[in-house]
Formats: sequence, C-alpha cells, structure tokens
Amino acid sequence: MSTGFGGTKGSKRVVAPNVEDQVGRVTRQKTKELSLVEKDIHGSTANTDEHTLISANFPAHHDDEIQMCDEDKWIRGKSMGKQLERISRGLNTKITLVITKGNRRPEVPMQAAMLASEGGIVIRQHMPILTHWKEYKNDKSYLEDFVGRIGGQFAIDTKNKDVKYACADLMRCNQRQMRYKLKKAYFNGVAADKVRTTSPLSTMTDEQWMQLVNMWSTPKHKDTMEALVAEPRVEGKESKTPTEAVAQVLSSSKFLYNIGLVPATKKSCNGGDPTRVAELEAELESEKQNSLEVRAQLDALKKKVEESEEARAKELEKINDLQKGADETNALLRRLFSLNK
Repeated sequence: MSTGFGGTKGSKRVVAPNVEDQVGRVTRQKTKELSLVEKDIHGSTANTDEHTLISANFPAHHDDEIQMCDEDKWIRGKSMGKQLERISRGLNTKITLVITKGNRRPEVPMQAAMLASEGGIVIRQHMPILTHWKEYKNDKSYLEDFVGRIGGQFAIDTKNKDVKYACADLMRCNQRQMRYKLKKAYFNGVAADKVRTTSPLSTMTDEQWMQLVNMWSTPKHKDTMEALVAEPRVEGKESKTPTEAVAQVLSSSKFLYNIGLVPATKKSCNGGDPTRVAELEAELESEKQNSLEVRAQLDALKKKVEESEEARAKELEKINDLQKGADETNALLRRLFSLNK
C-alpha cells in the first residue's frame, strides 16, 4: 500500500480525465472535416435564403414570364443569360460566332446552341409579339435592335449580310413560337369574357396584345386552325399537332424577301405563272429526251465494242491454228533431213 502526502492512504484507482475539459489535438484531417461542415451549413443557409427571396419576388414577375408549369415545379427566373456573361468574363473576351455563306446557323453545335438560347432571351425580354411579319417589314427597327443585342453578346460582324439573314431567321422562328405560347397560355380554353384585356408582357402594349386577341378570335383564323389539325391522316403518318398547324399557317412569309436579306438561291417560285410552268415542263421534257438519246448512243457503242471483241477473239484463234500448223510442218521437215543424212 502506498501512502500519499500527510501520511494518508492513497488509492490505486486511475480516474479518466474529463473529456469536456480536455482539448483535443488539432490535425490536418480534423481541420479539413470542420471546414467541410461549416461550408455545408453556410451553403444550406444561403440556398434557403435564396429560395425565400425567389418565392417572395415571384408574384412581381408573374406577368413578365409565361408560366407553363404547375405551382409545385421550379420556375426559372430572370437569371437566363447569366451563364454566357460568366463565360465571357472568364475568357476576358466575347465568344466568336462564325456563320458561313448560305447557312442560317453556325456550323459548330455549341455556337449554334448559344445563339439560339440568346435569341430566345432577347425575344422574351425585349421584343413585342406582333400579329404578322408584315408589321416587322414596315418597321425595320425591330430587326436592327435584335441584331444589335445579339452583337452585344457575341463577337460577330453585325453588318454582314449572312449574319443579318441568320438573325432574321432566328427572330422569325422565336416570334412564331412565342406567339403560339401566348395563345396557349392566355387564350386557348379561356372563356371569351375571361380573356385578358391587358398585355401579360412588359414588352408589349395593351393595344398590341388586343390585336393578337382579335386575330385569334376571328372565325377565319379558328377555321384554319381546326382544318389543319383535323386534316385526314395519311396511313403511317401522325396527324398535325397544334404547333405544326401554326407553323404551316405562318410559314408563308415574305419578310426576309422584302427587306432584301434572302439570297438568290433561297428565292422560291410559287408556280403561279402558267408561262413559266410551261417553260419548265418543256425543259424537263428536253432533258428526258437528251437522256434517252445518250442512253441509245451508249448502248450502240457497247454493242460495237462487244462485236470487236468477238472478232478479235476469232482472229487470235486463227493465228493460233496457223502457228500450230507451221510448227508441225517444221517438225516433219527436220525428220526428212535427218533421214537423208
């Protein structure tokens, strides 16, 4: 037995130190784990705050964005286009787009995707949706504004004719799709007395919106849409969707032709001139006749070649027979000479 100070008996029991009072070792692994935990906590807090702000600000932007999804789905706000700006800042320069002659989009898929995305953003946030392309023909400032905004985001020659043609085609497609989405969201299935009389977009005036509503309400427009959708289906082919029907109605536009952006190879002929049709039919018939004549000449030449090949084969056969007879005669003469000796 051991004794402690003062002559009292000491205990052999070892008491573990207090864990709360003991300071643990600080290692690199523990430091890394603590930093990850703090990062997760701050990240979740930031995400919660951001979600709260988006939920609070959403009603203010409801009219500026066409809501095509249910309330429980996440709705994208006005953050569209930020990724392109972030990439441009990272590269310290604008992204270059190359549109070659005769093409409506860049040949590089990534460039084409960026151009299409930016064109859609410009249409949704800055352009009014009019009833027909003839209205854009009368006011070319819309196209100039569109091309200018595209040029502000990309390194592209906005004065090039091919670039203007590509931008005009992109604007035409996006306008048509936007017009269809507006009709689907605010007109289809809505009672006549419940249709909006004010513009749902900040880029459109109430007058422009009512022009669209009046166009959709005309019996001619309704009959055209119903006829296209109810068109008899060809066997093995699906019937037209509402999107395809709208695309067929709005496809007969001469906007690009009237503003002088359609190349010569893109000009189309409606076939309405009987004289021109007759000329084309005559040219086609002449081409067919020439083709038949060439075919007959080729057949005649082929026949002559075959005949000459047959004659040549016969001549070779005769020559071989004569050579064989000469060899036999020479052999016979040698035998006779050998007997005389």
